[in-house]
Amino acid sequence: KKNFNQLLNDIYKDGRRLLMFNAAHSYLESEYYELARNMFQKVTCLDTSNKLALFLFMYASAFYFFYKNRFSKAYRYVENAMDFELNDSEKAPYLESLAKLKTEITKDMKRSSRL
Repeated sequence: KKNFNQLLNDIYKDGRRLLMFNAAHSYLESEYYELARNMFQKVTCLDTSNKLALFLFMYASAFYFFYKNRFSKAYRYVENAMDFELNDSEKAPYLESLAKLKTEITKDMKRSSRL
């Protein structure tokens, strides 16, 4: 009999990291930003070389803090994600929504005179 970790490693080439990444990505697509953020953070702890996971952590964090009305923190995550060096083909699908979010955050910050 094999234990759970061994089964994960047998089923998935990269084991737990890939499973967690796929789960986090699924949460992100469903707009569960808090769950996605937490899962991407765990993936980046397990695999510090996974730049896409780190980028998606910043992306999910930007939306998470925006919906929590923490505009300054959301704005920092948007800026960091947009400036993050990552393959253009991996980053491109998210840039338009980041730009829109940045505009919304700026409006909300001006409205509350925090900018």
